[in-house]
Order: sequence, then structure tokens, then C-alpha cells
Amino acid sequence: MALAPLDEAPDDAALAAAGVSERLREALVGSGRRVWLATQILEDSAGDHDWRLTALVDLAECDQADAAVVHLLRVGPQS
Repeated sequence: MALAPLDEAPDDAALAAAGVSERLREALVGSGRRVWLATQILEDSAGDHDWRLTALVDLAECDQADAAVVHLLRVGPQS
């Protein structure tokens, strides 16, 4: 999966591939909010690297809170 540059919002295909529900994707597009899609591969003792955390970072919320505001969407095996 290709990642969007940091100055661009992820497109619908990237959000869908990351497991973001259709309902949330429609809400994000309709709201015009700027978000980052974040994925973190989890290290494991077997070295499989087959689990990840997927999250959205809403840039307006981060500005308002003056801190990173991360919405965890999914934890599980890569699909």
C-alpha cells in the first residue's frame, strides 16, 4: 500500500485497505477534515511482523489539544 505524502490526506482506497469502515470514510470525506493515516507494525519475538496498529490522526484535533490526538481503528493481523 502506498502512503500519502504528509501534506496530503489519504485517499479512499488507502483508508479502505487499512480497514477503515465505509461509513467512517464517507464521514471523513463529507467533513473535509484533514487526517493522517498511521500504521505501526508490531515487533514480535518470532520476527513475523504480521500484526499492526492502524490509527487516524485528526490534524484539527491535534492543533486544538496542542498534542497528538490518535484514534485507534484496528489492532490485528495484516490483511
